[in-house]
Amino acid sequence: SDVCLPIYRRVVNLARVGLMFVDIDPIGAEHLDGDQWAMRCLMACQDEGIPAPSLIVFSGRGVHLKWVLTSPVTRKAIPRWNHAQGQLVERLAHLGVYRAAKDASRVLRLEGTRNSKTGEVCQVVWEDRDLGGELVRYNFDELFDELAEMPRHEYEALVEARRQEQERRRRRASLKVIKGG
Repeated sequence: SDVCLPIYRRVVNLARVGLMFVDIDPIGAEHLDGDQWAMRCLMACQDEGIPAPSLIVFSGRGVHLKWVLTSPVTRKAIPRWNHAQGQLVERLAHLGVYRAAKDASRVLRLEGTRNSKTGEVCQVVWEDRDLGGELVRYNFDELFDELAEMPRHEYEALVEARRQEQERRRRRASLKVIKGG
């Protein structure tokens, strides 16, 4: 017989990520429909200096804002993706962002599925298309530069300094002091 092993939704199981997102699911604003949510979110992005998302998906209660990337972010760049993702969440928090839904392994409600809490169907309510009719996609490095509070080279230098400090601490912890000199 075949043994079926569970698949765990964990970042370590990812090879790459193709988008950035924000899950907005506020309490007390369930009366807004998808179009009202789209306008509210687009104005908030403009106010915060965030590029408009590629898609806004009505989830049945709130919305998912999705910035589709031109090419997937590899596992090596996930720490930088996490930083940019955190910036999106913080800058749009006033809309009622679900802060726990920001990890790269997150699975968002699929278009066409029904929200079991409200009975509403999940659907795309806004798309950003270029003059050729193609969905707007973002270069991750450029999007990171727009979202991060510091230039990319400074961020990478900070990450490298932290990595070196952790390595130094690890080496120091591995030394064993022997009594008697």
